[in-house]
Amino acid sequence: PFLTPNMRFTISAATLQVFFASFAVLPHAVWCQVLDVGFIVDVSGSFNDDIASFKTQAAEMTASLTAAYPQVQFGLATFQDFPLGDWGSPSDVPHRLVRDLGPADDEFMTAVNSLSATGGADIPESQLTCLYQCITGEGLVVPASLDGGYTIPPNMGFSWRDRSSRILLLWTDAVFHTPDTTTNYPGPTFDEVITAANDLNAVIEETRRLQDIESSSVRITGIQSPGAASSSVQMELQALATGTGAVAGEGGLDCDGDGTPDIMEGEGIVCPVVNLDSISSVIVSVVNETVRVISTSAPTSAPTSAPTSAP
Repeated sequence: PFLTPNMRFTISAATLQVFFASFAVLPHAVWCQVLDVGFIVDVSGSFNDDIASFKTQAAEMTASLTAAYPQVQFGLATFQDFPLGDWGSPSDVPHRLVRDLGPADDEFMTAVNSLSATGGADIPESQLTCLYQCITGEGLVVPASLDGGYTIPPNMGFSWRDRSSRILLLWTDAVFHTPDTTTNYPGPTFDEVITAANDLNAVIEETRRLQDIESSSVRITGIQSPGAASSSVQMELQALATGTGAVAGEGGLDCDGDGTPDIMEGEGIVCPVVNLDSISSVIVSVVNETVRVISTSAPTSAPTSAPTSAP
């Protein structure tokens, strides 16, 4: 026979080097088989143009990501603000789960096409509340003593899959409302959102350690809309990204495809959008870079925290 039990093989060091080096160039999808991507989109009045671009490019964007990550699922949530006091308009909603995680099917496209921009009242919005509810599904009861109160029912978060790698992509042009800076404002602080994400990471990473499975985590990334000229928006998005371990890897990240990194190594994965016609490619770049970080990094260590000079 060609092979016998006593046969010996000699493999050169050079051959082994080529063999193991081949794993370094495998697509990130190999290391991130199950991917959950949740879009959290600002639908306050200033976001009309952004939403229009999202609608026209959503099919292209999801097709590109599905080709790279065949087991990817997409969810969609939106925010304006609490319809209380001067914070929001009467019809505003601080957190709405528009479509839970699922494939890029007709239901997802219908959800995207249902979006419209209105309300918002003052400039800051309820990004933190929407993020926290998407992560935890905890619900919130604002007491009636606060301008009549407000309730977010429980179980309105994303239905994360077991062993999935999890990315929240927050797209906004407004600074954040937070109880740290606004008296009596309901909802979580920056630290509470980051802690919620990292607490969930700790459970997942322990499962990984015990079962020797691929890394899974919640990373919060950001897209800064062209209307977001304020450096405070960039600072706040960066705080969430770095706080949850969503930082650019070696070589940084080229958001706009011009060949020059827009985000340096170690900076939060927050891409500014200069031209809304390129939003699909920017989203794909953000997701690809975050997957690269998830697939190559050690478990997150619950860094803090809120921006030091949030408005």
